[in-house]
Amino acid sequence: IRTARAKGLKESTIVRKHALKNALNPVITAASGWFASMLAGAVFVEYIFGWNGLGKQIV
Repeated sequence: IRTARAKGLKESTIVRKHALKNALNPVITAASGWFASMLAGAVFVEYIFGWNGLGKQIV
């Protein structure tokens, strides 16, 4: 980011191409884990309560 600022790039370009590119990787990794646990929880709840839903469709 320092080099991009030294080159005179616009702040919006720096944020979009350099900062967000590196910041989104852990967010996407965490979100995929949350999504997987939500689906696993849905399967468990649907099995316990006998509900039909997305969990049975996936498994």
